[in-house]
Amino acid sequence: MTDHLSDPVNVRKRSIREAALARRAALSPSERAERSRRIRERLLAHPAVLRASRIFTFVSFDTEVDTHGVIDALLADGRHVAVPRILDDSTIRAVPMTSWDDLEAGRWGILSPRSDTPAAGPFDVAVIPGVGFTEQGGRIGHGRGYYDRWLAENPVETTVALAFECQILPELPLEPHDRPVDVIATEARLLEPGL
Repeated sequence: MTDHLSDPVNVRKRSIREAALARRAALSPSERAERSRRIRERLLAHPAVLRASRIFTFVSFDTEVDTHGVIDALLADGRHVAVPRILDDSTIRAVPMTSWDDLEAGRWGILSPRSDTPAAGPFDVAVIPGVGFTEQGGRIGHGRGYYDRWLAENPVETTVALAFECQILPELPLEPHDRPVDVIATEARLLEPGL
């Protein structure tokens, strides 16, 4: 039996993740802020987001596309916003957020809800993170499978990923559990492979 970590697909994914994360980290803070602003504008103008009343979104951390401005805009617009709370090594739960006071530093220093009361679904839109993407909607994350499992258990009308152009790749070694996304918003374009 092949060891999970030495499995050829996992070895390739690990190498792709490291390269994509290095490219993302190479962006200066000002470049990241400006590109995040353009991505936010594309996301908030998307028809699926404009008509959504219940939105699940990740809270950005480190060099990810910044979602703080997205969350501020959604809350100011009166949307029902839920963000992830990590429950254990394999599970996240969508928990309501009404203000930044609802969050505290959680695992890995990521802002997370203080409460673990689940948000009422279903969600119209889920805004999810990732490390690498293809133009066809393929996605790999950090390898823990949190979002793949959450999406498998929580039907969502439209899944949207936020990514910098440097994270869009020609191909990815995807497996059956790697769930594709419907829309990818980058600083340069909007890809809609699942719509």
